Amino acid sequence: MAIELNRRGALALLGAPLLAYAQSERNRLAAAWDDTEGRHHVGWLTADGSGWRVQRALAVPTRAHGLTLDGDALVVAARRPGQWLLRWPASGEPTWAWAEPDRRFNGHVLARGRWLYSVEADEASGHSLLVRRDARTLAGDAEWPTGGIDAHELIDLGDGSLLLALGGVPSQPETGRLKRTDQHMASSLVRLAWADGQPQGQWTLPDANLSLRHLARHAGGTVGIALQSEAFDAAARAAAPLLALWTPAAGLRLAAQPQPLAGYGGSVVATADGFAVSAPRAGGVGQWRADGQWQGLQPAAEACALALVAGRLVVGAQDTLAGLRLDNHWLAG
Repeated sequence: MAIELNRRGALALLGAPLLAYAQSERNRLAAAWDDTEGRHHVGWLTADGSGWRVQRALAVPTRAHGLTLDGDALVVAARRPGQWLLRWPASGEPTWAWAEPDRRFNGHVLARGRWLYSVEADEASGHSLLVRRDARTLAGDAEWPTGGIDAHELIDLGDGSLLLALGGVPSQPETGRLKRTDQHMASSLVRLAWADGQPQGQWTLPDANLSLRHLARHAGGTVGIALQSEAFDAAARAAAPLLALWTPAAGLRLAAQPQPLAGYGGSVVATADGFAVSAPRAGGVGQWRADGQWQGLQPAAEACALALVAGRLVVGAQDTLAGLRLDNHWLAG
C-alpha cells in the first residue's frame, strides 16, 4: 500500500488522496503540537486545498502528549515535566488539574464513563500510580500502585480490566528522559482491574533494553505495543524491534521484523489488517498483520503521529513545514 505525502501539510495518507475526505469538519483531528517559536498548543486541525490548518487551539504551558476524548471534550496530559492535566470542552472554559509537588503526570490519560484515569509518578521513589479522577472536575478520587516505574499508555480491554505499559526507564525530574545510572530498566506490561486497581498479571520481554510504551487493541483482541530501544550500543539500538504483541492466552511476544527500523516506535494504531507503527528515525511506517507477520515499511519522512480516519491511516510528520511540529499522537473525532 503506497503513501501519498502532502509536504505542505506535513502529513501522509495511506491508500487514498489526502483531501478526499478531509474537507469535512467531522473528520478533523485533535492534536498536540509546538509552533515554530517552540510554544506549546493543543487543539483541532482540519484540511483544505492548501494543506492542514489550525481550526481551534489552546496554548498550554509545557509539552502536551497523550490525548483522549470524553464526549465533546478534549482531555490532554502533559509529559516531561508533566505538571498539568487539561479538559477542554467544545464550548466553555477549560478545566485544569495541577500535579502535587511530589507528583508528575506521565503523559497519558483515558476517559471511562464518569471517571478519568491518569498515570502518574511519585517523584521521591519514581514508582508509578494509576489515579482515578472525576471526568468533569479532574479531582482525584482513588489511586493504586502499578507495580513498576515510568507508566505510560493504558487501554481498556473491555472486560473490567485495563492494560498498562510500564516503560521502565528510571529518570529524574531535572533530567527528563535521561536514564539514571544507578538503576536498571524494568519495562513490563501490567493488567489491572478498573474497580480497585488489583493486579491481574504482568509480562516482560527477554530484552531488558526494550521500553514498552504505546498500545493499540485490534478488533480480534490482540494488543500491539510500540517499543523504544534504550540500548547503549548504537548497532543494537538501530536493529531493535518496534512491535510486541499481547493476548491473554499467549502473553507477550515480539512481532517479526526482517529489517532494522532504528529502534524507535513513535506511535501505534490498529488497522483492519493488523497494526501500524510509526518509525520516524527510519523514515516510514511499519506494518504488520494481527498475527505479527511483517508486511513492510511504507516510506514517509519523519512519520510519527498516527490516526485511523474512515478506515484510512493518516500519518503526521514531525517537521515544521506547516508551521507546527506534531507530538507523537493525534486522534480523529
